[in-house]
Amino acid sequence: MADNFEKGFIAGRVKEKILDNTLKIFSLLGIFLILPVLARDNWCLTDKNIIFFIGVIVVVITYIFKKNIFINLKIFTVFFLALCILFQGLYSKGIFSPTPIFIVANSVLLSFFLDKKRAYYAIFIYMVVYVFFAYLFINKYLVYTSHIEEFELNANMWAIRGIVLFLISVALINISGYYNKLILNNFRIIESKNAELNEYRENLENLVIDRTKELEQSLMREKELGILKTNFISMASHEFRTPLTSIQGLTELVLNYFDRLTIEQIKERLKKINVEVTNMTNMLEDVLIIGQVDSDKIVFTPIELNLVEFVKEIIYEYQLFKIAKREVDFRFVSDEIVCNVDIKLMKQIVLNLFSNALKYSEFPKPILISFLKENDSVIFSVTDQGIGISKKEQKLIFEPFFRANNVENIPGTGLGLTIIERAVNMHNGKIEVLSELGKGTTFRIVLPCNN
Repeated sequence: MADNFEKGFIAGRVKEKILDNTLKIFSLLGIFLILPVLARDNWCLTDKNIIFFIGVIVVVITYIFKKNIFINLKIFTVFFLALCILFQGLYSKGIFSPTPIFIVANSVLLSFFLDKKRAYYAIFIYMVVYVFFAYLFINKYLVYTSHIEEFELNANMWAIRGIVLFLISVALINISGYYNKLILNNFRIIESKNAELNEYRENLENLVIDRTKELEQSLMREKELGILKTNFISMASHEFRTPLTSIQGLTELVLNYFDRLTIEQIKERLKKINVEVTNMTNMLEDVLIIGQVDSDKIVFTPIELNLVEFVKEIIYEYQLFKIAKREVDFRFVSDEIVCNVDIKLMKQIVLNLFSNALKYSEFPKPILISFLKENDSVIFSVTDQGIGISKKEQKLIFEPFFRANNVENIPGTGLGLTIIERAVNMHNGKIEVLSELGKGTTFRIVLPCNN
């Protein structure tokens, strides 16, 4: 059904295009012939001229407003013009006028616009007009305006010529109808191929746009990685120098004065070395995680997990080897809050938030950790009573390697919050910060539980 509709639509477009061109040609011919026709009749308006002018005006108006006129009205206009020309030709020159040639040509034209039955009706109307004029001339009701031989008034000549003309017109309608179908079929094939070509071009353009976006994203990612490497080198040269110097000094002290130090003194220095090594390892792990996230090498694999138990275990393990353990105030609405999360990413979120809370607040101020479940989301908050973050710098804290002006000599890479933000984004969550200088900071994370 859709195919038939498409064929009919294409055929209609072809017919209308031919009609518009026909009206254009007839309009131009009519306009150019107005002056010669008037000159022929000594610049007098005769009944023949009036009929001719009316036909030209109708055709010109139809062509001017062709976009607002239905195709059937256009066909009627062409048919009306044909009748006008037929009438004028027979009235002026009789049987040997050029009008019969026009009838034959119009038969071919009509076969484009009408089906066979209606084309036959049109030719039949032409023949009726032709026979009517034959009757008028033969019975002396009309006289020719020019010299006519006697045999031209013979009724047999009119009859034979009319029959031949009618048969030729019918034959041309049949022949033209066949070729018209071929032409319309070719138009359909061309339209179909053009549609396929347009679709292919659109697909190709979309593919180019997609590939361009991918290349832009790749270039942007490479640029970010380049900046990350540059910042890492700068950070490493600064942040690693202090712990390495400390490790070197402690090692030399133990080696040079091993026989003078007690076991407890040696253990104390070895613990300090272990702390410095752990800090350096954490820095390297932060850089490694950022690189993996930015290069899309981390696969998000969520599983169902009890977050209350998970967070308590991480906090306990983190403080297990700390000399001065910080008080943690857990506030959970339930001992079991189940949510789908990626274990590795969630661990990074908890560890970085908790270590920052410890780092940027003084001992023995407690750390507040709370969990709240709302609808299909869980809200995880970590609050400290530390140095806080200024309003201006709160917009920059998630940038890689950024460190606030008030951190002074507190060690850090400036990557912790960047890792947290990337991990939250991979969970389709959001992170908010509420902070005031000198009063503390609260990080609030909202994670959907249906990942």
